[in-house]
Amino acid sequence: MGQQSISLLVLVATMTGTAEILAEDLEREFSDTVDFRIQLLEELEVGALERESLALVVSSTYGTGDVPETAEPTLQALKDARPDLGSLSYGIISLGDGTYVNTFARGGDNWDEALAACGATRRGEVLKVDCLLVEDPLEAAKEWFGRWLAAVADPQAEGSAAHRAGGSPG
Repeated sequence: MGQQSISLLVLVATMTGTAEILAEDLEREFSDTVDFRIQLLEELEVGALERESLALVVSSTYGTGDVPETAEPTLQALKDARPDLGSLSYGIISLGDGTYVNTFARGGDNWDEALAACGATRRGEVLKVDCLLVEDPLEAAKEWFGRWLAAVADPQAEGSAAHRAGGSPG
């Protein structure tokens, strides 16, 4: 009997394409164990999340700690509609620029807060990637993603602290 594939909805918020490229790179790297469905957050109908059980948000940060402009209406719709996401487990990879100390990778934090407010449960730690210090976001994300998959499979094994790739915690 072969290894069972995990079905994963990957929600991407991006301005320049870096977050989308990272999602696609993770798909190539882990396609043997994970069935990826990548969707841009700007195209998401938030009520559809009620039918999902597992999601990964890969978000860049724009401006002074905001989600990308293209995904802002979806974030607001999530906050306004507050769908019942009690059956959804999720993870967050947040990309940012470490020179913005007070708002570093805050785009992912915004998604985290909105999903939790709808009853969804974050599994594993949030990965915050400093794109100024990390040459290849995939290298920073691969180890985290493996740990996150393990946390999804065994919630007792998950950590709760945020992890930052590309520098010391800020």
